[in-house]
Amino acid sequence: SCNMTAVELSNKTGVHTATISRYENNQFSYDKIDIDSLSVLALACNKNEDYLLTPFLKFKKYHKQILQQYLIDNNLSKIQLAELCNVSYTLVKTWFNKEKRSPSYELWQTTFREYSLNWFEHKID
Repeated sequence: SCNMTAVELSNKTGVHTATISRYENNQFSYDKIDIDSLSVLALACNKNEDYLLTPFLKFKKYHKQILQQYLIDNNLSKIQLAELCNVSYTLVKTWFNKEKRSPSYELWQTTFREYSLNWFEHKID
């Protein structure tokens, strides 16, 4: 959509052509996609850095802020969140402590989707 070949886009951004091809052909896992690469690609095409992000990928990018507000709004502790999501407390702690570690696509769909969509409508400036 930005009138460049995959090779030209790769040369401009440093994102490997195979990665660009996987994105173009929807051959990727939402849980493993590199949001930083998508932001670089969008900017190279003169688009907003979030242009290529689906609602789930936006959730991944802002998951720490969203989850923190989710805890507050639902009066939950991290231990309670782990129980709600049926995951370990250790995993929940990684969601808050590691930038690139967020809830899975499946958890987003079943637990956080509606909340995160509402969060984006009302919290992003």
